[in-house]
Amino acid sequence: MKKAIVLAAGLGKRMGGKLPKVLYSIRNKPLIKILLSSVSSYFDEIIIVLGFKGELVKAILNSEYDNLSYVVQKKQLGTADAVKSALLYINDDDDIFILNGDVPLLTMDSLKGMYEFHLFNSGVLTIGIIRIDDPTGYGRIIMDNEEIVKIVEEKDATEKEKNIDMINGGVYLTKGQILNENLNAISNNNAQGEYYLTTLVEILNEKSKKVVGYLFKNYWELLGVNTPEELKRIENYVQK
Repeated sequence: MKKAIVLAAGLGKRMGGKLPKVLYSIRNKPLIKILLSSVSSYFDEIIIVLGFKGELVKAILNSEYDNLSYVVQKKQLGTADAVKSALLYINDDDDIFILNGDVPLLTMDSLKGMYEFHLFNSGVLTIGIIRIDDPTGYGRIIMDNEEIVKIVEEKDATEKEKNIDMINGGVYLTKGQILNENLNAISNNNAQGEYYLTTLVEILNEKSKKVVGYLFKNYWELLGVNTPEELKRIENYVQK
């Protein structure tokens, strides 16, 4: 089965912290609903990972979609911990996309392209990547030939790594088996003390497993919302 895990537990402190981040709106439509309206029909099941005021997210989505399941991330301990909370719904042979609920402009065509790329390259993990002029704040993609060997978060990056303009777009595609077998090996030994899903890249490389990057043609599809300014920028793309 083709499934998606949608991360929607974020508090959104820089947005004001009154709502879950995925419920801030563009043209009166919450970010997560913009995303789901574009991609939900591509999946057999979508697992929404709830957290801060998760009951509000569930109430807003329940009436419109019939392929959703819900889990709760009890504490916000990082992206890997959020994905672990969804494993109850994941079988080893499922094809799993991991998406962010505050990245609203992702299209089904791009997901289809990423899936075909994933099958063609025979990697165990494919990551959506983009190039942007100012990569500040994003995880940098470290490549060796055509494979990804590491993703370095901004606060852990060296000055040389900060100059890399290829960044992690936060979309992942893998098999359920890869998640079931490897998430428990992720540690929180980093500047934030969180369990980063990006650490999975290094774990798989240590096992000589192939990790590849799918370069999105439209970089704006993977732009997320962390601040009111970023929300306005995405609203401008919607208007165009």
